[in-house]
Amino acid sequence: MQNSIQVNFRIPLDLKERAWKKAEQLGTDPSSLMRLFWTQFVEKDDVVQIRQTVDMEKIFDAGIASYFMSAQGKKKTQKIEALLKNV
Repeated sequence: MQNSIQVNFRIPLDLKERAWKKAEQLGTDPSSLMRLFWTQFVEKDDVVQIRQTVDMEKIFDAGIASYFMSAQGKKKTQKIEALLKNV
């Protein structure tokens, strides 16, 4: 008896089909690729890179826009504008 387990994943059907097709083109199968991935994942620190996909500019811009559209923001902008006229 082998010292192994079976792992089941739930992935979208179209992803599974594309993975099988690509694996066949490479002369392998997804099971072998998963074993390879897990082996590399455990042995190397840089196999997976996690990237943040949050667009910080949009979040920052939304906060700035909402501030300047508020009563407090408009009041402060008017003060700054008055000070600039006197410069």
